[in-house]
This record gives sequence, structure tokens and C-alpha cells, in this order.
Amino acid sequence: MRAFLLDCPDDAVNPSTPPARPDAGPAAPSGLTGPGGPTGPAAPAAPGNRIRCSDDLLRDLELEPVLREMAREDPLIARTMETQLLRRTLSLETIHYRQEVMQDALDNPEVVRTLYRIIGEVMEEEGRLYQGVFSTQPASVLQNALMPLEVFTNLLEELSRIARTEQDCFRSRGFRHLFGMLQDELPREYLEEVRSMIKTLRQDQGTLLGARLGPGNSCTGLSLLRPRAERRWKGWLRKKIPSPYTFSLVEGDEIGYRIMEEIKNRGLNAVSHVLLQSADHIVGFLEHLREELSFYAGALNLRDTLEARGNPLCMPRCSDLPRRPPGPTGPRDPAGPDGVPETREHRFSGLYDPALAVQLPEPLAGNDAILDGSSLVMVTGANKGGKSTFLRSIGTAQLMMQAGLFVPARSFRGSLCRGLCTHYRRGEDHTMSSGKLDEELRRMSGIADALVPGSMVLLNESFAATNEREGSEIARGVIRALADTQVTTFFVTHLYGLAKDLHDQNRPDWVFLRAHRDDQGGRTYRVTPGAPLSTSFGTDLWRRSALHNRA
Repeated sequence: MRAFLLDCPDDAVNPSTPPARPDAGPAAPSGLTGPGGPTGPAAPAAPGNRIRCSDDLLRDLELEPVLREMAREDPLIARTMETQLLRRTLSLETIHYRQEVMQDALDNPEVVRTLYRIIGEVMEEEGRLYQGVFSTQPASVLQNALMPLEVFTNLLEELSRIARTEQDCFRSRGFRHLFGMLQDELPREYLEEVRSMIKTLRQDQGTLLGARLGPGNSCTGLSLLRPRAERRWKGWLRKKIPSPYTFSLVEGDEIGYRIMEEIKNRGLNAVSHVLLQSADHIVGFLEHLREELSFYAGALNLRDTLEARGNPLCMPRCSDLPRRPPGPTGPRDPAGPDGVPETREHRFSGLYDPALAVQLPEPLAGNDAILDGSSLVMVTGANKGGKSTFLRSIGTAQLMMQAGLFVPARSFRGSLCRGLCTHYRRGEDHTMSSGKLDEELRRMSGIADALVPGSMVLLNESFAATNEREGSEIARGVIRALADTQVTTFFVTHLYGLAKDLHDQNRPDWVFLRAHRDDQGGRTYRVTPGAPLSTSFGTDLWRRSALHNRA
């Protein structure tokens, strides 16, 4: 059995975009993650399945507070969320599929949490339930496998009950597939038959074996038999008047005891291995289901925290990779005749940084922008004005959208990107093995190796470790190279000469934003369209500091 809460069954994949729920973004196909998603439990991402710049992304986007809020000290949720956020780009069908399942989870949080909790309570006892199950003696294997099977049967019955009572509240193909599977494959009659079989296999009345006499009166064809049901008085009478075709071992007959145990183990060998395989199969299903549910449980935890502090969330509208890469001719029509966008879509309202939002009690000021078709977005302006925070919000929203999650904004529409890398300033090299500029260039070289056409790169105060003229020249070459390889670039910089030179070229696919300040020099922590200025208004900060010290 498979849950398909993150993946979509092959026969349920619909290559077309499902219809969108009102105000909820596009609906998703039927699994929990969607076609092209992971095909197994959410283990730590393998290097080949993980974004190559993932360690820098964790640090530069400051994702740790977000992951902590999602996990709330649950290691499985922490591992699953990191794996899904930092995995390679999923297909558009997979993202739509997850969005549909995510919407169901947001609409029915208690059901999802109950499923995750009751499975977790049983799986946490797995070690105790399986104590001794790997004994080589079939009789021991059989008895040690029965206890977890009985517990798992009770759990499967509870899952089937939840599926029957809650299925009408869910619309996604993923949950409907799960609930339908639980009801079809685990009907009450089947579970009662399993319980009866477990009771029989406990052999409370002894072990009943069948065999044939082989050559030389050897015992062949040993197999476990089901005892016949008989009236209670017959069983009492059988004990009082034993059959003449019986014998009993005398006390202390160790050789006879070993022979009988050997015969018993031979008779139980086949059924014990079948029982152990059945238990392993159930464990595998429950582990997989729990790991898929952990993705949605983590999302619910983050949703509760952000909304409790007044921050908006939305299901993003996600479009495929653009037909035409960004270029100097500027954007065309947003979509071609087959629905594939001609240029990259990127627009949002109220976008904010969730890493900052989970640490502050009040809602954050979000940013609005229409960046469709842009190949370069350069952000300049006031010191401490929210430029780096804006850059983090761009990267985090892209990761969340491509994982099938909601995004921290009132509305968000964007295209897939085939890779995401960050290049932020670092502190001094304490090993003294290289200078800061050498370190920046070395990291940039690694990023260049990782990027492919259709990627996105976020640069934050890059190449500021040298003088402005040299830093501007390096940055200009990097920007040109990224544009030539069809990579979308976001660049926060204080290099005024660089920003002004690029702005004066007046390319329609280059967008310039500026951190806003009010007339009194206060920071609004919002970025708006604006040409670069020759000042970063550092005197505002000095003046505010002086007033504070005077007070």
C-alpha cells in the first residue's frame, strides 16, 4: 500500500493544470506530493537530489527559525521539511498536486494532526514491540511478531474509521486516494479475520501440526493447522479422557524436549516468516504515511504561528518555466497559446520574510512588486531599510512555492526556477588562508558551476570587500555572464557607480528598487521602484543614535 500524499499515483496524473479553488491558487493532483516528487520516505536528502547550494541557502535565507517553528522539537518534521524545501525543482504537476493536498490540510488541520499523532504513538513503540523478533527460532519469531501485528491491526482499524467518517471533508485526489485505499483494503470483516488469525497463532491451547510419514518413518510435510472449533464441554472431556494416540515427555527429558522443539520450529518456519514479512510491510506503510503527513503537520505549525501574529498567507499561482529566457527586449504577453508563459512570471503583494516574522510578535510590513520578465532586479537605498530582508523573502518564497507550500504574502504568482543559489557577504576568514575578496570569488565560481539556464541567484552586498571601482567591474562582469546564461539575478548593493551605470542603460528587463525612507529619515522597511541614489542615508542612523544617547 502507498499513501500518495506527496506523490501522485501514475494513473492519477493529469498533465493539465487542475482548476483552482477560489482565492486559493491552483488545485493539485491526487497524491500528497504529486507526480515527479519523492518516491519513498522523506529521509535526509541525498546529494544528487538536493540543491547544490543548499548549505548556503540555509544560512543566507536564515531558514533555521522557520524550520524550528515547523518542527516544534519533532525531529521527523524537521528532517522532512528541510528535505522538501531544499530538494531539486519538482514538476509543475507535482506542485499543483501538493497545493491541492495542502489546501485540504489547511481546511482540516485536526484530522491531519490526529492521523500523524496516532501513527507516531505506535511507531515510537516499534523497538519495544519488535524485541526479539530477529531470533533465529521460528517459534520465537512468531510470538514476537504477533504483538506488534495486533497493535498495528488496531491502528489500521482506527485509520479506516477516520477515513469513513472524514472522507467527505476532503477534496484533493491525494487524501481521497488514501481514504479510499484504507476503506477498500481494510474493511471491518478483513480486520476481524486478521484478529481471529492472530488469536489462533498465539497457540494458547498448544501447537497443532500436521505431517506425513516419509521413508523410514521420517516426519515430512510439517505444517501448522488451525484448530477446529468445538463446544466447551468437548474440550473439557478431552482433557479428562485423553486420546490413546498421545504421549507425554517425562520430566527432565531434555533430548526429547529438544526433538519436540525442533519439530515445532520446522512446522512454524513457513508461517513465522510470512508473519514477519507482513509486519514489515505494515511498518513500511505506516512509516511512509507518517513521513508524508509530517510535511503537512509542519506546514500547519508554521501557518498557526504566522497567522496568530497577523501575517497573511496565500497559495501561490505557479507557472512553468518560461518559453523565452529573459532578455533585453523586455517582457511579452504573459502566456502563449498553450498556457506556457512567454517570459518569467514574478509578481506579489504583501511579501515578507517568515524567518523574521516567527521571531516578532507583531505583523511585518510586506512588499509589492511586478517583476514579470525581469532578468535583473537591483535593490539599493537606505541603510537598515529592509533590503536584505526583502532578498530573503524572495528566496524563501521561491523555495516554499516549489515545495508545494503556501507562501508568506497576500498574493504571489511566479514561475519555476531550475536552481536557486545565494551569494552573501561573509565574515573574516579566521584561518587566514585567503582574503575576503578571494573567498567571495571562490564561492562565486562554485555557484557558476551549479547554475543552469532558468536558475535564480541572490547576491547580497557581493564584491564589496574591495574598492568601489574594482568591485563594480567584477559585479558588472558577473551580471553580464548570468544574463547570458539565462539566470535571473537579484542584487542588493551599495555600489552606486555600478547601479547608476546599469540603470542608465535603460533595459526593459532590468528593474531597480530602492529601500524607502520617510521625510523624517525613518525606515518603512519596504522597497519600491526607484532609481539609485548616491547616498545610503547613513546619517539618519547616526542622528537617531545621537538622539537616543542624548535621551
